[in-house]
Amino acid sequence: MRPTTSKRQLQCILTDSDRLHYSREIARAVEHKRSAETRLKSAQDQIKSEITSAEEEINRYSTSISNGFETREVECSIQYDFEHGVKTFFRTDTGELVTTETISDRERKEWLDFGNEDGPVPIPEGSKQPEVVEVVPAETFQMPDGSKDEEDPNDDDLDLDK
Repeated sequence: MRPTTSKRQLQCILTDSDRLHYSREIARAVEHKRSAETRLKSAQDQIKSEITSAEEEINRYSTSISNGFETREVECSIQYDFEHGVKTFFRTDTGELVTTETISDRERKEWLDFGNEDGPVPIPEGSKQPEVVEVVPAETFQMPDGSKDEEDPNDDDLDLDK
């Protein structure tokens, strides 16, 4: 027996119903595409952020290795020498001298207010002796050209003792 029907791909004119259905499908597909693009962008941003973070870590360690050191917060002891007007900082992990600074007026006042009679704090054992810095009174000091500069009593500079 011979077939009496066959299916073929042929041109068909769209009805209004077909057009409405396809319009809805296009809108759904556009929204699906936008959603996928948004997820892709978000994933790219997340991965880019991870790459940037890894690069920063690589740079930090690379710099430390190149320099042979890094800066860390280290506990320091402070030796106050009120006689010479200086305070000296020592690393507590190595006893190494870090720096010597002038004692501020505020610190001197606090020391006097508390009646501290202990005197200077001893230098940690094994540490270098601090360099004694000559403290010049704020009222008068010698300029490099040899002239003296008198402090103006009417000067409105910030006074820490107020």
